[in-house]
Amino acid sequence: MKFPVILSSVLILAFSTTIYGQVSDDINKKDSAGLKQGFWRQTDEEGRLKYEGQFKDDIPYGEFKRYDVNGKLKTISYISDNGRRSFTRSFHPNGNVMSEGLYINQKKDSLWRFIDEAGNLLTTETYQNGIRNGEMKAYHPDGQIIEILNYTNDVKDGKWQQYFMNGLPKLEAVYSEGVLSGHARYFYTNGVVSSEGEYVNNLKSGEWRVYNEKGNLVMIEIWENGIVKEKKALDN
Repeated sequence: MKFPVILSSVLILAFSTTIYGQVSDDINKKDSAGLKQGFWRQTDEEGRLKYEGQFKDDIPYGEFKRYDVNGKLKTISYISDNGRRSFTRSFHPNGNVMSEGLYINQKKDSLWRFIDEAGNLLTTETYQNGIRNGEMKAYHPDGQIIEILNYTNDVKDGKWQQYFMNGLPKLEAVYSEGVLSGHARYFYTNGVVSSEGEYVNNLKSGEWRVYNEKGNLVMIEIWENGIVKEKKALDN
């Protein structure tokens, strides 16, 4: 009575082999024009998986995965619009997300998030056509915003703000085409201004006013090309 069992096993093995062969035959296909079609799983010379995903007319679409030389997942992309748009996540070696955002025509666009290996949000940045344009926010590991910068064509431009961990301002200044310029204010942790004055070409210039933690003016400093030339203490 063992014969039926053996025969059944042989039939199952044959069926499985046939199915596996069919699946294998259905990947890594090109059409008569040499264009990739359907599911592809590409390996390097040593047999290590490089990428896997769907193609239509040589253009990837849908979920598309890339791997590093150690076989760990490097990126997952969700591709649409005939390959022009791709929401992509990249990963740290420990498997946690490292960055995520949109590509349009293979260039970063819109809001991107950058994350450390422990899963803490580091920064959010705004891109247009692969170039930083707009607001950048930096975060403490507990989620508190600690800095806000603005960019124009990848150059610091506009308001620059830093914050203490209590959420109160630490610094307010302005960049103009990558250069600190104009009025700036520094703060104590209680929110009171500690000093204020002008920047010219990244350097303190002219009169700077210094305050104590109660907000009383205690000193006036005169700066020239980033060097203090005169200090005048005030009685309070």
